[in-house]
Amino acid sequence: MSAREYWTVLREDRKLIAGVLVVCLLGALALDLVLPRTYTSSAVFYVASAQPESSSTDAYSGAQLSTERVKSYTELLQGPRVARDASLLLGGSPTADEIQGAITASSVTETVVLTLEVTEDSPDQARLVAGAVSTAFTRLVGAIESTGGVVNRPIATAEVILPPTTPDEPSGPRTTILFAVALLVGLVLGVGVALARRALRDAIDNADTLADRLGAPVLGVIPALRRAPKYPALLAEPPTGATGRRARRARARAESYRRARAALRSVAGERRCLVLTGTGPDQGTSTAAVDLAVAFAASGASVLLVDADLRSPSLADTLGLESHVGLREVLEQGVALEVAIQRWSCGSIDVLTAGATGSRPSEVLIGGRLDSVLATLRERYDHVLVDTPAVTDAADAVDVARHSDGVVLVCRRGSTRPDDVDAAASGLGLAGVPVLGALLTWATDVRDAPGGGRRTVLALPSGSQPAPVEPPAPTPAPAPAPAPAPAPAPAPAPAAWSPAASATRTVRTRPSPEPVPDDGEHPTARVRARGEAPDAEAAPKRTTAERAPVGEETTNGSSRPRRRATRGTITVPSPNGHHAD
Repeated sequence: MSAREYWTVLREDRKLIAGVLVVCLLGALALDLVLPRTYTSSAVFYVASAQPESSSTDAYSGAQLSTERVKSYTELLQGPRVARDASLLLGGSPTADEIQGAITASSVTETVVLTLEVTEDSPDQARLVAGAVSTAFTRLVGAIESTGGVVNRPIATAEVILPPTTPDEPSGPRTTILFAVALLVGLVLGVGVALARRALRDAIDNADTLADRLGAPVLGVIPALRRAPKYPALLAEPPTGATGRRARRARARAESYRRARAALRSVAGERRCLVLTGTGPDQGTSTAAVDLAVAFAASGASVLLVDADLRSPSLADTLGLESHVGLREVLEQGVALEVAIQRWSCGSIDVLTAGATGSRPSEVLIGGRLDSVLATLRERYDHVLVDTPAVTDAADAVDVARHSDGVVLVCRRGSTRPDDVDAAASGLGLAGVPVLGALLTWATDVRDAPGGGRRTVLALPSGSQPAPVEPPAPTPAPAPAPAPAPAPAPAPAPAAWSPAASATRTVRTRPSPEPVPDDGEHPTARVRARGEAPDAEAAPKRTTAERAPVGEETTNGSSRPRRRATRGTITVPSPNGHHAD
């Protein structure tokens, strides 16, 4: 699975994941309410050596002795002897086992400090038990480390440097840790359930699986949307150059329907009346029908969209059209098509709604008038798209498809099961209706459409317009030699340049060209975008007057040539009246 597919699973099963997360958090809350509040009182002991220190060696030996004693005292403090002595000091309540279960001893490595913690149901009880344990522990250390001589000087002592305290806040249960663990467990469990549900479900997830199961091509893959679209795909398409996630999604959706339109034209051929039906509810059949109708109308074809879902019609409400006269009235009461058909100007399509609601929808559709109505509509329109109920839910789709030219099956990714595809293909096959292909909606792997980037354009001078690219002039047929022309007049001196006499862009200047004989041609500097060398056998040079199109009038009334913003040759007038690079 790709990252996009994982994200799709999380988005589609977000309610399931949220439900599992809520259950875990509620469980944590219940535990927090059920578990009793506990309080912890602590005391700190300092373990020291009682031997005289006559030298640095003796001091080091005493420090080592104290450090080694701390490890033993940690086990001794949590042992049954201290708990029994503390229970005796308290008169037997609480018992020795209860006190031993409430004691926690710890020490920092390579130190002589020992910490005692006693947890009880009340602050006063915790402080009282911690005091009894401290007294029993110091007495036990003194008795164990005693030398037994006349002067009873123990080898090591344990002194209380911080007496037991009375806690102000409960130490348990730890609500923050409890909820953090519940949140983590809920997320992991929810995502795992969602992935397991996707792995175990039997559904169509890609176009290849749908094509193999149906035995017909997939005409289009429509990308998934977070919510139901408000406008058809081609009408909601952003302009070229628009950026952002929303613009990319809208552009991909519009391009997917263009691809579906092109594919449907290829497989349909001369078939004009097509039925769109789904394999179940909520497949996006009506949305696909509207989008395809708008796509065909955008290509210049005349399109009629027919709502043949007489059980639960939706096109009238979706497009904002009247629903009192429609297909039912045409078939039952013989209302003229000109009266029932409405124009939806937003999409440039005609719509024949389902009409008023009534009973016996199947009997209305199987009447003899449906065939003649569809035949008349084929003659009037280039494309007639008929929206019907799901082929697996009602027989209406098969009844209408018998009078059509082909069927397009609409399937939703992750919702359509292979059995539904088989049932739809079997039902349409028994009716002798050709299945032209399928549309896969709510797809994830849809490539972005072109047109989202920015293009670099050639900057033009203010007030200038790009001139069209001129095709090369054809070689004229040979003509009789003209009469000798009079000698040309001397060339006038070039006029001084001023901004008023030229409205072109300021270019990078070069040294003035050397004077050339006036042979009726003006030298030009050709700026080639691709850097090709000029062709020696090209067409004969043309004068500026012959080459330049009809230009704009300058401030002094003279006509000047317009610059051409093309990828080929661009001629730029220079300040000295000639042309410069």
